[in-house]
Amino acid sequence: MSSLAGYRYLLVPVALGLLVPTLAVPWVSINLLGSRSYTPPEIMAALVQPAAAKEEGRAGIDLSMLHERGTVLSASVASMALYSAAIAAMMAAIPYRARRQQLALAAGILAIAAGSLWMYAIEALKSGFAAAAQMTGGIIGEEFRGREGELASLFIVTGAGPYFALGAGAVAVAAGGCHYYFAGEKK
Repeated sequence: MSSLAGYRYLLVPVALGLLVPTLAVPWVSINLLGSRSYTPPEIMAALVQPAAAKEEGRAGIDLSMLHERGTVLSASVASMALYSAAIAAMMAAIPYRARRQQLALAAGILAIAAGSLWMYAIEALKSGFAAAAQMTGGIIGEEFRGREGELASLFIVTGAGPYFALGAGAVAVAAGGCHYYFAGEKK
């Protein structure tokens, strides 16, 4: 048996340790009329009750005003749902020892999908913002015409949260994969 087999039990807690703190890490920063960073609880609250979030000052950009509204909204909702499921599956992997590797593998795949989908949503948000700015004649006069995409990238920045989720997903997939790799080694 390989020397790594003795340490594979550590991968699930490490993956959980990377995934849970992403609840407090910003997933997007919007630098438009003041800088504001959004964590998953704030994003989920804004997606569930957009009117209440707007009244409390949590919504930086009204997604309904953007050209690619359906894409951004759908990808954001799906990403946050997958992210929540990944945390639940990863937490369930700790006490259920008999199914730990399967749950870790599922949680890892969910976390990777959530992080990737969130990055897609942010890119769609940027392109929608740039398209809206281009259709209205530019953001700040003629000097930025044709460079709306660059400005959108300055105004809307992906936070560190999805990157940590991707890392946690990779560790969780490794934890799930170790089970199958080392199971074949015992034969």
